[in-house]
Amino acid sequence: DGAGHTINVNIESGADECLFPYTTGTIINLGVTGSVKNVSAAGAICRSLRPGGKLVNCWSNAYVEGENPGSLASSNYGIIASCFFFGTLNATGGTAYDIARDREGSESFNNFYVGDEYVQSTANSKVTNAQLKSEVTNWLNLGLSDVAKTTNLPVDGFSTWYYADGLLSFSQDNTMNVDHDSLTVSLCGNTSIGTVYAAIYNADGTMNEVKQYPASETIEVDFVDDTEGSYIKIMWWRKNMYPMCASETISLTSVNQ
Repeated sequence: DGAGHTINVNIESGADECLFPYTTGTIINLGVTGSVKNVSAAGAICRSLRPGGKLVNCWSNAYVEGENPGSLASSNYGIIASCFFFGTLNATGGTAYDIARDREGSESFNNFYVGDEYVQSTANSKVTNAQLKSEVTNWLNLGLSDVAKTTNLPVDGFSTWYYADGLLSFSQDNTMNVDHDSLTVSLCGNTSIGTVYAAIYNADGTMNEVKQYPASETIEVDFVDDTEGSYIKIMWWRKNMYPMCASETISLTSVNQ
C-alpha cells in the first residue's frame, strides 16, 4: 500500500528489471515517476502482474522503454483497475500497450491514459489533458466502489484522486503545526512538495515582509525579534498558490514577548 505516496525510479537494465518484477500480490495507492529502460520487457510498476495479482488505484508519468512495454506492466494475468498513465512509452521491439498487455484470464477496467495511440485494451480509455480536471478525476473516484467489490479490497482503503497544477495524483492528509514561541513549523504529509511562506501583516491587512522556505518536515522561521507588524501568517502552498493545508495566523505581540 503506497498510501498515496510517490516513488521515483531510475532503472536501466540489460534484462527486464522493474520496481516489482513478477507480482502475485496486491499493489494499491502508488504513484511512480522517473524512468525504466530495459532491453527486454518493461513496465513502470511491474514487469508482469501474475495470476492473482492486483494493481489498483495507481498512476505513473514515467518514461518506459523496452520490448513490448506497458505503461504500468508489460503483461497482465491478474487485475488492473482504476489506474492512470500520462508518461511516455517507447517500444524498442514489439508493441507498446496503453496500460498492459492483457493475457488470458486477466481483467482491466476503469483505466485511463494520456498520450500517443498505443495498442489499446477495450477496457482502457484514452483521454485528453482537458478532461483530467473534472471528468477523469470523477471517473476514477466514483469507480472505486465498483473496484472494491470486484477486487475484494476495502473501499475506505483507497487514496482519493485529485487534480492540481495540471497533474492528476492522490490527495494526502497534509497538516502543519506551528510552535508560536519558536516559530518552528512542522509539516506532515507530502512534505517534499511546495513552499512555506511566512508573511508579516499590519492590522489593516497590508503585508510588511514575507519569507519563503522549501517544504520539509521541519522549518525554522527566522524573523528578528523587533519585526514590526500585527500578525504573522504561515502558509504551505504548492505551485500556482494551491494550498496544501489550512494556514495559521499568530499574533506578533505574543511572538515578540
